[in-house]
Amino acid sequence: MAADNRFTVPACAAKWLRGQGHAPYQEMGADIERWWGWYTGAAEWYGRTAVAYEGGAARKTRYRCYSIRPARRVCREWASLMFDDGTRFAAEDPGANAWLQRWAASTGLLAIAQRCTERAFALGTGALALAFSVPEDASAPATMRLRRYDARMILPLSWSDEGTTECAFVTEAAVRGQRVTQVQAHVVEGGTYRIRSAYFDARGRQVTPEGLLADFDTGQALPTFCLIRPAVDNLVADMSPLGQSVFEDAVDAIKAVDDAFDTLVRELAVTKPKVFMADQLLQTFDGPGGRRVAVPMVPEETVIRAVSGYSGGDLIKTFQPSIRSGEIRDALDTALAELGDLTGFGQQYFTLSKRGGPKTATEVSADSSALMRNLRKHEVGVGASLSAMLTAALSCARSKMGVPMGDPGAVSVTWDDSIIEDTPAEKSQMLAEVSSGVVSPWEYRRRFLGEDERTARSMADEARPGAAPVV
Repeated sequence: MAADNRFTVPACAAKWLRGQGHAPYQEMGADIERWWGWYTGAAEWYGRTAVAYEGGAARKTRYRCYSIRPARRVCREWASLMFDDGTRFAAEDPGANAWLQRWAASTGLLAIAQRCTERAFALGTGALALAFSVPEDASAPATMRLRRYDARMILPLSWSDEGTTECAFVTEAAVRGQRVTQVQAHVVEGGTYRIRSAYFDARGRQVTPEGLLADFDTGQALPTFCLIRPAVDNLVADMSPLGQSVFEDAVDAIKAVDDAFDTLVRELAVTKPKVFMADQLLQTFDGPGGRRVAVPMVPEETVIRAVSGYSGGDLIKTFQPSIRSGEIRDALDTALAELGDLTGFGQQYFTLSKRGGPKTATEVSADSSALMRNLRKHEVGVGASLSAMLTAALSCARSKMGVPMGDPGAVSVTWDDSIIEDTPAEKSQMLAEVSSGVVSPWEYRRRFLGEDERTARSMADEARPGAAPVV
C-alpha cells in the first residue's frame, strides 16, 4: 500500500538545520500523516475485522472497505479547476514574457503546479522551489529548474502572519547510483536569498557528492520558493506556518461515502444469482483417505453445492435476492452532497442525482455559487505566492543565466474559470462593448488572450483598419 512506502524527514536533516542556527518547524507531523492516510486510502479506518465460526471456534479475518478515494477526488478536482490549459503566466516586459513562456513549457510549470496543488490541498501545504545547476566554468551561465514538495518534505524556518520567508525542503535523490537525502534551505543573508544544500547517506552521515553545489547566492530579494496552501483557516495547529487539509472538516463525510460504496459493492456480490446443485450432478474424485470429494465449482459464489445428502425435490434450484439499489443510491448521493458541501464545492458538484446530461457553464454558475466563491479564495492566495516566485525566477534568469530582457516587472497569474463561468457569453458581451467604444480592443486582448498591456496595445493597433505601423 502507499502508506507502507511513505517518505519521512530523517533526523539527520533536522539536526543539520539546527546546526546551521535554524529551528525547523515539525509540529504538525501527526496531522500530516493522518491526512496522508485518507488521501491514499491507507487510513486505519479502512481495515475491517469479521468473525467467522468454524467448529464452534471463532476465527477473525481482516478485509478492506471498498473505496472510491473521496479525499483524493476532492484534491484532484481543486487542482484541475485551478490549473488547466487556460491558466496564463505573463510578465510586463515582452522579452521577459517570451522567455517565461519558453521556460514554463520546458519545465512543465503547469503540470508541476497542478500536481503540487493536489497534494497541497490534501496535506495542507505544498511548495514549488527554484533549483540551480552551476557549471564548473564560472563564465558559463547557470541553469534553473523547478521542483515540487508536499507537506511531509517542508520545514519552515522563519515565518510570521505575513507568510514564510525562509524554508527548507527535504527529499530523496540518486547521485551516480547512490541514494542520498537532500536538504535545501532557502535562507536570507544580506537581504538576498541563498540556497544552502546538504546531502546524507542511508546511515545519516553527511556526504559531498561530486558536482553538487553546497551554497548558491541567487542575488534576489524576492523568495525563490512559494508555499501553496488552501484558503482554509488552520484550526488544527494555531499560528502554524503550514496549512490545513481541505478535507479536514469532511472526514466523517468521507467515511459515509465509502461506507455507502462498500455496501453497494457487497450488495451486488450477495445478490448475484445462486444455483444450488444436488450431489448427484456433481463430479467427484478420490480425496485423502479414500473419500469421494466433489470437484470445486467455479464461480463458487454463483454455483453452490446443496446440503450433503439432499435427494428430494429438484436437482437444480435457482435463487436471486433483490438488491436495495434505490436505498443505497440515496445514501451514497446524500454522502456525496455533504462531501461537496464540506470541501467547498457546494452540494451539487459530486451528487449522482443529476439528470439530462452535462450542464452549460451558465447553469453550473447558477447553482455553484459556493464553488465560485471558494475557488476565488484559493486562487488569490496561491496566485500571489506563485507570482512572487516567478518574478524572482525572471530576475535570476537575467542575472545568473545571462538572458537579455528589460525590467520584467511583476508576473501576473491569470486563471481560466470557464468551467464555472460562461466565458463565451462574457467574450460576446465584451466584444459588443468594444464595438460601441465602451471598452478598448487591447483590454479584450489582455483579458481573454493573456497578453501583457504593451503587447495587447501593439497588437490591437496593428489589427485596426488603416492603422499606421507601430514603431
